[in-house]
Amino acid sequence: RRPKLNLIFFFKLLNKLSFTSNHVIQYAETSHYDIRNSLSLMKQTYSKSSLYMNYFTCKFFSLWNNLPQSIRTIKSLLLFVRCIDAYCFSENALNVLTPVLPKQLLN
Repeated sequence: RRPKLNLIFFFKLLNKLSFTSNHVIQYAETSHYDIRNSLSLMKQTYSKSSLYMNYFTCKFFSLWNNLPQSIRTIKSLLLFVRCIDAYCFSENALNVLTPVLPKQLLN
């Protein structure tokens, strides 16, 4: 349940439905090549500080990037919530979400 709610909050941050500074979240640069599943990927930031790497946006970049492209490119919050609900109940979601998130986030 918590990863689903965090993904919804992350969607709100990306679409400026919730407040954040402009430079915290950036989309990855798109390639000139037609690469599968490359739309709406987030640029992951890396740091030597473990404190910063535990920051919400850093933890959920990889979770966001593992979502199917069809979900990442949705612009409507209501439609995104419906798709996330359906995706979280599918068997594929269990395989994708589990290895990415630490155990304490899955509670």
